[in-house]
Amino acid sequence: MDNKNNLPNNHPEREFRQRMWIVTWVTLVLPPLTGIFMLSFVGVFPFPEVFYPFTDYAAIVVVSGSVIGYRVSKIFVHNIVQLAASPATSIRYRNQLKRLPIYYFGVLFLYFAVGLVSTLYSLSTLHGFNYPFSKYVVSILGVIPGGLITALPIFFYLTDSLGRYLGPLGIQTTVAPIKLKIIVLGLFVPILIDTLLLMYYHDRTGYLAAETIGIWFFLIMIAAIGTFMAWNSFRQSLSPFVTAIETEGLDHTSVSIIPQSLDELGLLSHQWQKLWMRVLEYEKGMADSNVSLKIDVKHRTNELESERLFINKVLENAGALIVVLNRAGHIIRFNPACEKITGFSFSDLHNRPIWEWLIPPEQIAEVKQ
Repeated sequence: MDNKNNLPNNHPEREFRQRMWIVTWVTLVLPPLTGIFMLSFVGVFPFPEVFYPFTDYAAIVVVSGSVIGYRVSKIFVHNIVQLAASPATSIRYRNQLKRLPIYYFGVLFLYFAVGLVSTLYSLSTLHGFNYPFSKYVVSILGVIPGGLITALPIFFYLTDSLGRYLGPLGIQTTVAPIKLKIIVLGLFVPILIDTLLLMYYHDRTGYLAAETIGIWFFLIMIAAIGTFMAWNSFRQSLSPFVTAIETEGLDHTSVSIIPQSLDELGLLSHQWQKLWMRVLEYEKGMADSNVSLKIDVKHRTNELESERLFINKVLENAGALIVVLNRAGHIIRFNPACEKITGFSFSDLHNRPIWEWLIPPEQIAEVKQ
């Protein structure tokens, strides 16, 4: 991390650091501004008096949050770079990545809540505005739409940046699972709309009773149930692929990818099953070919061995003189008939030039040619 200035401009690590710098400061700056304008729009805070707290309590919160956020971001980037440098040994950093959504949204929500409470406290104690307890409750509820509007795009930009940096290195860790994305789609709009309507209703009527909060919570629960059912349906569609992944490393010939839905994923699993069967048939054909090839090689080897033994017997039992030479004229075979006539054994003449032992001096030049 300390050598980041020595990296080339096109280095993936430098690009990743730049993206994390953007994420850090956008997260620290955009949520407060979004919350201020949203709560001012629905009438929770007066405008432009809402900016008064930034000269006292809110300023302390923003500065403290910026310092802490920068420090946390620096540690996070360091851990990710360490994971990229040694993927096989950085189990702790992988676990931190898996918990990234909890850390990110939890810290951001706390940052929002503390900022809003400090703003309300500053306006009521230092600037003469009188806020009842219900105003505090509405302001806390205002954290939800403001947080969703700003946090989700930033978070997905963060996960995309992590994927661009760690993906090419072969590091596979689930940071933003499909379940989270379905929850975002299923709860984002209902929570945003219901909360804004609740805040607007309170600002116009000044009424905020337990039944109002109960209706808001009931609507959110309906959206949550619908999201849960959608996730179960999607999980059923994904189950063939999950089964195939979980059986990795086991006997892959026993893997069966059976479609469990009538949607696009069901069609994809059906096509995958057909492709998988073709792969298994190809592997079986290759295995059968290898067995057949081994049998053919063994049979041919036995034939060659039989031919060699037959030739050896012919050479050993032939009454004629048989001498076998290599290209250099060295003796490599010398049958018993030659040993009997010449008086030399094969061990005496093996790999020796024939002209040194069996050729008369006057014929050596002719033999060498």
